Amino acid sequence: MSICFYPSKDALKKDKYRVLDPTQLSYGINKIYLQRIMEFLLSKKCCMKIIGYNKKTDVYWCKQTNSAGTCYLFINITIHFVNFNSSIVVIKPVIGRDADIENFIEQFKNTMNLFEKSTQFTSQKI
Repeated sequence: MSICFYPSKDALKKDKYRVLDPTQLSYGINKIYLQRIMEFLLSKKCCMKIIGYNKKTDVYWCKQTNSAGTCYLFINITIHFVNFNSSIVVIKPVIGRDADIENFIEQFKNTMNLFEKSTQFTSQKI
């Protein structure tokens, strides 16, 4: 479980914190290949404006901001090695509304499913 900040659009309402379970997604893709495509996936396919990687903690992070520069979506992503042909991706929201988080996860899953299918097709041809 992790704590997620829920920003309020209304200035009179107080912002909230809530406890969310991380989303775990299993893929038949090697961790090294996932690491190679993560920047492209987050910036181009998930439309995140600010992305990075923390070498010490082995965590990818991405943020989305509004025109005023306020962060309204902040996600941490960890890739766990399972074996040579599979990995688990853990998505932990830090800041965000439910709809924004669900939209990000859906975009991520759709792109990863396409990539997983293409790598399976390529490996079968070799």
